[in-house]
Amino acid sequence: MIDTLNTLDHELMVWLNYDGGTFQDAFWYTLSQIVSWIPLYLSIIFVMYRDAFRTVWPSYSPNGELQLSDGMKQKRWMKFILLLLFTALIFAFTDQISAGIIKPLVQRPRPSHDSSIMDQLHFVNDYRGGAYGFVSSHAANCFGLAVWVSCLYKRRSLVTAMMLYAVLNCYSRIYLGVHFPGDIICGTILGILCGWLGYLCYTRFCRRFSIPSNKSVNPLPITILFWASLLAFVIYATFMLFR
Repeated sequence: MIDTLNTLDHELMVWLNYDGGTFQDAFWYTLSQIVSWIPLYLSIIFVMYRDAFRTVWPSYSPNGELQLSDGMKQKRWMKFILLLLFTALIFAFTDQISAGIIKPLVQRPRPSHDSSIMDQLHFVNDYRGGAYGFVSSHAANCFGLAVWVSCLYKRRSLVTAMMLYAVLNCYSRIYLGVHFPGDIICGTILGILCGWLGYLCYTRFCRRFSIPSNKSVNPLPITILFWASLLAFVIYATFMLFR
């Protein structure tokens, strides 16, 4: 069974990895770099900040009646710190489980280090990655973040943008020849689980400390920055094609 899956994984890798020329080399290589997505990550932090500081907090009047107040700066900062903390924890868990535990334990060579397939693949800028590739840390990190943010701000446009962000990043690793599809699929499952469990823990923590969530916050900056980043990658790749 394992041999059959491994053979299928190799065949699928050869089919999905190809030489797309200068444009696609530049596009997928740039898109795969974490530093290229810094504007998107900053926009996520901005939305979280706005979420925390636009939250309406319940309080009580002197006669005991429930009223709404936008005060309580301390709790607002607490909510913002919690959002950042859980974001960092999800990244840490996906990265440590994939790179720190599974890769050294399984020790499956990347396609770029697998002598049975490496000569059939296309590589960009001679980038080969580390020795082991199962599971993909890129896939785990990207889907962990995508699921976490999508669960926080349930807007169709945001969910579409975050899922596309994760899928494109995952495919870039196959295009670059540094991950088998099986590495990506298993990394994706790990990321989805970590992002979803992180959200469940966050909501329980908020209920425990009476921290309300703000359903009215608009995560539009995240969606805009995602599409702006994609446009920037296309412009850069086009420049590399015609320079």
